[in-house]
Amino acid sequence: MTSLIKTRGVEQLSAIEHYRDKIKLDRHALDLAAEEQPGLFLEVAEQHVQAKSRYDQARDNLTRLDAKIAQRVRTAWNEAKDGKATEGKVADIVLTDPEHLTAADAMQKAKEEVDEWDALRSAFDHRLRMIRELTSLYAAGYYSASGSSSAKTGVRDANAAAGREALRRGR
Repeated sequence: MTSLIKTRGVEQLSAIEHYRDKIKLDRHALDLAAEEQPGLFLEVAEQHVQAKSRYDQARDNLTRLDAKIAQRVRTAWNEAKDGKATEGKVADIVLTDPEHLTAADAMQKAKEEVDEWDALRSAFDHRLRMIRELTSLYAAGYYSASGSSSAKTGVRDANAAAGREALRRGR
């Protein structure tokens, strides 16, 4: 899957959608979900790390580009002998430079990608907890179709009604 995620285009979105679809659990196939969970989590974590790396690269590119633009502005200002360029004026020119805007946009897109992979990573961590919870419910007979669960429900309902009545009398 690593070769699929190279750009922020359709391939990237389809990879994210692919993993989003894998978050869903089938309570009747918990054994399969438990088996595939470590591999899926690892793949998502790797994509998250790669997205972070791309973001760091975009941030570094923006920083270097800003320094080059600032140097170019100062040089042009000194050659024009138009007085001294203040840091505020230089910063304003850098922030409105088309190259800066393009690089800042690329950095923002990389940040959005990191955030999407981070959310997926958290979702897969939550998926693991849900596999454990559903497995516990299954082991406790929660999904069984036997009559004993309806008897338990009747006792639970009777206890709840008694509790409500006690609260009512206490007021």
